[in-house]
Formats: sequence, structure tokens, C-alpha cells
Amino acid sequence: MHPGSPDVHFFAAGLGSPGAEASVKMTRTARFLALAAATAMFCFSLWSWSRSGDWVAIVFALGSAAYGIFFFTSSPDEKQ
Repeated sequence: MHPGSPDVHFFAAGLGSPGAEASVKMTRTARFLALAAATAMFCFSLWSWSRSGDWVAIVFALGSAAYGIFFFTSSPDEKQ
């Protein structure tokens, strides 16, 4: 990590160096904002689908739900 970099760490398996850690650590504020955005996108997608019946809105709702699960299961950074 470089000095002065933000306090959000993302290491994806298969990216970066071999044996990289496959976890997400973020500040509580970042996690809350990500969950709020995913929830808002999910609700808007469902509302849009209920008005139009468009299948794309359901795809976006499923994607938003996946983001919500991803951020909900992420661990808060231990530095807080």
C-alpha cells in the first residue's frame, strides 16, 4: 500500500500477485454508502419493472441484490 492512499483495500483472487488475498476490507462509512446505493438501485429497479414490465429492470435488480450481498459480507477495516 502506498503512503497516503485511501483506507479501502481490495484484493481479488487471480489479480495482482499470486496468492493474493480474496477479501474486501473497507471503512464502515464506505460500507454503509455502498449498501445504501445498492439498496436504492434495487428499489428503483423493482419500481421500474413494476411500471414497465421490462426484463432489463429485473436484471438490474438482481445485479443490485448481488452488490448488496457482496458489500454486506465484506469485513470492516480493523483500523477503526
